Amino acid sequence: MTVSDGPAINALARRCPDGGSVSVRSVFRENVFHCLESLRQAMVGMAAESPHHEGLVGMGWVSLGRCRMGGELVPYALLNTFMVHPEWRGQGIAAKLSNKVIEYATARLGHRVLLVADIQAGNTASCRWAGKWSNQVLQPVSVAPMTVRRKKPETLDGVTVQPLTSDHAEAFVQGLNAFYEGYNLFQPETADSLTAWLSQKPQGLNLRHCLMAKDPHGQLIAGLAIEEACQLRTYQVAHMPAFLHLANRLLRVIPADGILREIPVSRFWFRTGKEAAARFLWEQARWRCRDRGTALMAFFDPHSPLARVIDLKPWSIRTTMNPVIRWETPVSLDRPVYPIP
Repeated sequence: MTVSDGPAINALARRCPDGGSVSVRSVFRENVFHCLESLRQAMVGMAAESPHHEGLVGMGWVSLGRCRMGGELVPYALLNTFMVHPEWRGQGIAAKLSNKVIEYATARLGHRVLLVADIQAGNTASCRWAGKWSNQVLQPVSVAPMTVRRKKPETLDGVTVQPLTSDHAEAFVQGLNAFYEGYNLFQPETADSLTAWLSQKPQGLNLRHCLMAKDPHGQLIAGLAIEEACQLRTYQVAHMPAFLHLANRLLRVIPADGILREIPVSRFWFRTGKEAAARFLWEQARWRCRDRGTALMAFFDPHSPLARVIDLKPWSIRTTMNPVIRWETPVSLDRPVYPIP
């Protein structure tokens, strides 16, 4: 796809809400092509067209990178944002698109490439699609939208939170890489790669930020990154189960207009024994983003120490993403999973 496909992408997205337990449709800022391209590195889109239909009948995207798998750093291709027009489903279009995307990925990275897709629980159509090319499902990842805070959190003795500065970038990535040592799908960082990510200005917008928590000696003890993706893409809730409607009346995670302005959180880590500092950092991030979006989106392995920091309650609104993969050998499910941002 090219920049000229922007209007057609938006038109298709309006007809294709996600099929998971919480069904949402993407609403992109124009130009949509630039929005998608800027949200992930090394991303390429494939379009499906027909002479019998104005616009697109389907699309699929792939982003390329390198991640850990079984302790080894390997190239990956993340298949994402696949959509088929409702009137054109059941004709093998999704399969043809995925074949084209996989063909492109192997041409770029070689045949020893890890194929990955994240599928929301309850999305049976996407599960059937993934079953045609994948050979394993990893353990599920929790996805939780946490509303921004309107009240400043109380201070924590000896801990300060502030934006990441360049002189702390090396300490940040050292802590990050140590925290996720042994996680499948983790993409190790360097100070240069983190600085490059932060310096990117998609469509001229300053979307990416890191926060750090320091102890009284000035040592970094926790960190996280946020990306104000809601400036490029919002989500319109199309459907959610009745029990979530009831929960939302109290929790107010989903605004009255049904539009989610999400701010994804990634690169969240903390040093051993510093859970209180990490929880303070998390609450500070929710407060500092109060005028930037409606909710912070947390993605984490439920067995990760982050689960205790984010501290979801039984009534918290959440969903589950299942990473499906194709890899040359069976992958042990003993290793936790780091969701690819």
